[in-house]
Amino acid sequence: NAVDSHLRGEASYVRVQIDGDQISIDDDGAGIPVDRVPRDPEKTVLELVMTCLHAGTVYRPDHVHLRGGLHGVGCAAVNALSERLDAEVWRDGRHYQQSYQRGVALGPVRDLGPARRTGTRITLRPDFSIFEPCSWSRATIARRLREIAAASPSLTVILDHTAVRCPDGLVDLARFMARRAPAIAAPVRITGVRDDIAVEVALLWTTEARVRRRGFVGMSPARRGTHLRGLADGLLGAFAALDGARLGGVDPAAFAEVIERGLVAAVNVMLRDPRFG
Repeated sequence: NAVDSHLRGEASYVRVQIDGDQISIDDDGAGIPVDRVPRDPEKTVLELVMTCLHAGTVYRPDHVHLRGGLHGVGCAAVNALSERLDAEVWRDGRHYQQSYQRGVALGPVRDLGPARRTGTRITLRPDFSIFEPCSWSRATIARRLREIAAASPSLTVILDHTAVRCPDGLVDLARFMARRAPAIAAPVRITGVRDDIAVEVALLWTTEARVRRRGFVGMSPARRGTHLRGLADGLLGAFAALDGARLGGVDPAAFAEVIERGLVAAVNVMLRDPRFG
C-alpha cells in the first residue's frame, strides 16, 4: 500500500522497524482516510480497509495507475493473522489511531490530536497460535525492500537505520546480484509500455558461468512465467534481427547456452488491472 501511494506521487519512503516479535511499517503518504463509509456509517474507511477484503479499491476508486499492490487484500489478511495490530494515520492535520485483535477492531478510531506530518504506520505482532514463534528474518526483509526500491527508482526504503535507494532501477538490482562477479560490459536497461503492460528489463553479463534471473509481476517475485520465457525469446529475437542470415535458424536452446552464460537479469512487469489466480 505504501508503494502504491508512492506510485501516485504521495509517499517518498517506506520504513520497516523490527522490535523483538513486533514490526512496524511506516510511510509519508497521504494517510488512509478516516471518514465514515457512506453505505455503513458505523465504520470508517480506515476500519473498512483494515478488516474487509478488496476495500482498497473502494477508498481509492481513481487508482488506475500501473500498480504493484494486492489491491485491498493485504491489510485485511495481515490484520486477521495478527495477535495485535495498531494502525496510525496522520491526515488533514490530525493524528488518528485504531487497534485490532485478530482482525477485529478493539474500539473506534481515536483522534490523538494535531499533527504536522502525513502518512500511515502499521505496527503488528503475529498471532503465534497460528505461526511458529521465530525471529524476523532481516536478510529476507532487506532483500525484499531492495527489490521494491529497484522497481521504484525514486523511493527510499529503510530497514531500521539502513536506507537503500536504487536510482538506476533494476540495473542497480542486477549490479547487486552480480556484486561478487566482475562485469564484462556495461548493463543494458530496456523499458516500454504496450497495451497497458509496462515492462522493465536489466541485463548484465559477468565472468561467472551461471545464469541468474529474477522475475517480478507487479513488484511481487514470480520465479517463472511468460515474463521470463519472453526474456529468453526476446534475446534470441533481438540477435536474430541483427543478423538473420547467421542467427535466424539457430536452435533456441543452443543459443541460450551461449548468450546467457554469465547473465544476470531482472524483469518486472506492471499491469493496470491484474488478476490473481
